[in-house]
Amino acid sequence: MPTIVEVLVIGARDGRLHYRCSRGALSAGRHPDGVAADLVADTGDPGRVPPPLTVLHSTSWRHTDGGLVLTYAAVTDGNAEAGTRPVTDDGIVSSGDPARPSPASVPADAVATHAARHLAWLRATDDAVATALAGLPHLWHCFDGFRPGPAGAFAAPLCVSAAQAIR
Repeated sequence: MPTIVEVLVIGARDGRLHYRCSRGALSAGRHPDGVAADLVADTGDPGRVPPPLTVLHSTSWRHTDGGLVLTYAAVTDGNAEAGTRPVTDDGIVSSGDPARPSPASVPADAVATHAARHLAWLRATDDAVATALAGLPHLWHCFDGFRPGPAGAFAAPLCVSAAQAIR
């Protein structure tokens, strides 16, 4: 099964988060982190030097008809590039079936919402990520509108006692 590395480069523009998505195949012998970093650095313009990578974090994975997709969120200088899409906080999708967690399809905007929530969570729980993002105040404040979370749309506690579950 082929493995695809997907990177959502997240930045701020007009006080909102925006993203661009890049994908590349994970070839034998390569680590997905290295492929992700290479995708961030590929600006599509050989004469343009990319901004330095500030944060690179694996946020999710999913199975598609094309194989396994490993998703990373990346932050460079915190500025959204031209042609990027806005990230909204209402883009999470789910299957609606607790016994079949994978939705039939996962649009890129949903993956971007998940990545933004994940970075918002890391901002509050990971000192290294928080320090890196604090150096980009124009981006830092854009995460305020996102509910922090490590995994999609969980609105309830992850652990529920048997007594709570049968109420």
